[in-house]
Amino acid sequence: MPRPIPGPRPGSSPRTSHDDLAEATAAILLEEGRFEGPTPPLTGPAALDFDTVAEIASRATGRPLTRTVVPDDAYREQVLAHGAPAPIADLMLSIFAAARNGEFTAVDPTLAELVGREPAAFRTQLERAWAE
Repeated sequence: MPRPIPGPRPGSSPRTSHDDLAEATAAILLEEGRFEGPTPPLTGPAALDFDTVAEIASRATGRPLTRTVVPDDAYREQVLAHGAPAPIADLMLSIFAAARNGEFTAVDPTLAELVGREPAAFRTQLERAWAE
């Protein structure tokens, strides 16, 4: 039986690995003046929704997972029941709301340019983490 992953209705966002971000940070710090003003978004190669994330996670782990959408207020209550303070629950909901509004859908080539290769795909990130 698939294991449900409950959460509010999300939007799509690129998944970025810490290793890629660390590598990009080093490149930025070594090349003084590379960015004047705001740094462009440093994103993974594709914006994924949670259904896709659950599907990739199922394949990477060999465990059946499904995405179950719950109303925002029910999700907030679950987060609070697990011991999170109310401001954290509200912050988490605001991130889901921003994703639903398309605020995280942009995929930008800057990270790939900084690291000199395509950033790690979400499946690769999961496989690495699962192997540790």
